[in-house]
Amino acid sequence: MRPLLTGLLAGGLLCAPATAGAQEWAQSYDAMQARLVEVGTWEFQATRRGPDGQPECIERWTFNADGSGLIVSGEQHVTFRWHTSRHEGIGQLLFMPRVSSTEGPDCMGREVDTSDYPRTSWGYQLLFYDDGMGALICVEGQEFTRPDGSRFRRLEPEDCWGRIVLVVPDRQAVGEQD
Repeated sequence: MRPLLTGLLAGGLLCAPATAGAQEWAQSYDAMQARLVEVGTWEFQATRRGPDGQPECIERWTFNADGSGLIVSGEQHVTFRWHTSRHEGIGQLLFMPRVSSTEGPDCMGREVDTSDYPRTSWGYQLLFYDDGMGALICVEGQEFTRPDGSRFRRLEPEDCWGRIVLVVPDRQAVGEQD
């Protein structure tokens, strides 16, 4: 299968250098779903950093083709059902309602209350970058009204609270910073 080339960041297509025979890939509803499943397991990294300079939370997110998934966060294992949907004026959103969880502390060291499951999910925007090797995870942004009455949404850096990056075999995630 040809590698997927992605590049959507804050609503704009990023240009990657073209190579002979490579097809440019743009994020779309179907392509986003396919990319999540094609990679399968992603490493989630919180954008907030701890005192050591590392992400304050790192998890493993697995997306299966049947819509099921698994989050491994510390000692906690959370099963979820995932789906995407299009939202006018926002774009494509990912929903990950949690079905169940095991006991044990999560990536932040918080104990899990398994009676809190199942849980609903709000939608996240995935903004792919680096030829589909990662995606920012953002809320939908703030809505503004132009003088002509038309509306638009704008993302600010603080609207993106994490990212997912490809997991490679030696546990180093692509894009991981030292």
